[in-house]
Amino acid sequence: MLRHHRHHPAFAGTLIAVLAIGVAVTTAMFSIVYGVLLRELPYPGADRLVTLSSTFPRMPQGRIVAGAADYYDWRSRQQVFENLAMVRPVVPLNLTGSGEPERLAGARITASLCDTLGVTPILGRCFADAEEREPERASSVVILSHALWQRRFNGDPSIVGRTIQVIPPPPTLFADSPCKAG
Repeated sequence: MLRHHRHHPAFAGTLIAVLAIGVAVTTAMFSIVYGVLLRELPYPGADRLVTLSSTFPRMPQGRIVAGAADYYDWRSRQQVFENLAMVRPVVPLNLTGSGEPERLAGARITASLCDTLGVTPILGRCFADAEEREPERASSVVILSHALWQRRFNGDPSIVGRTIQVIPPPPTLFADSPCKAG
């Protein structure tokens, strides 16, 4: 077989190039799959974290994101988990005040999320239980991501206690939305 490749260098070069491309593509795909699906979450005890959802047979996928009523019911009755926390799907927010207005992806979380994940903020604190029970107090506290704190506020440690404007954007109207003229 080697004699054949020695006498046909174009074929041998093509074969080597195809093999090299195949190895490169396989390596790239594994890197992506590992980074997105297989790598462990960066939390202590990540192998013990689970996701709970509500089942709803009439939905095409058969399950839906649990609502607040489900969460409070599960939390009051459960005896299996060390802790329960709830994260509502990402919501768009507008950050205004110092600097240019900026659209952010935020999430609503329960006060127990930091304890559940085993994390603590670099500065400041996590949400308090009282803020979870009293929505008017909860709307006055935010937790900034490290990246946002560094980029927008230059890592300023005096950000704790400062007032910033984080507001939801107005609802979007689409051209085909049913609207009544003036």
